[in-house]
Amino acid sequence: MKQVRLIRHGESAANAGEASVDHATIPLTLKGVEQAQLVARSFTHAPDLIVALPFSRAQATAMATAAAFPATSLETWPIQEFTYLEPARCANTTVAQRRDWVEAYWARSDPAFTDEAGAESHVCL
Repeated sequence: MKQVRLIRHGESAANAGEASVDHATIPLTLKGVEQAQLVARSFTHAPDLIVALPFSRAQATAMATAAAFPATSLETWPIQEFTYLEPARCANTTVAQRRDWVEAYWARSDPAFTDEAGAESHVCL
């Protein structure tokens, strides 16, 4: 039987309260790099495959395991986050600065709502 491990990225700059330009380029903090290395050391044997999302923080987290197991293939799959807030409005903001927008979005409870250009709704067309 195959075993699958789902690993979230290490602490990112946004998790630590720093402003981010966009959600794809948020880097890991030093603590996040250390967490990624800890995850890599937790493997008891080489994985068959390492898969990462295209985001900087996911790539950096996966690279720690790839470095520990250089014979294992690392693939980037085109998996994306759900973008529910307008990306341009969120540029160079912190989690704290976006909190009211996030709460208002979810309080609205409208699956068809789209928060301006570049944002998505929950409705599949």
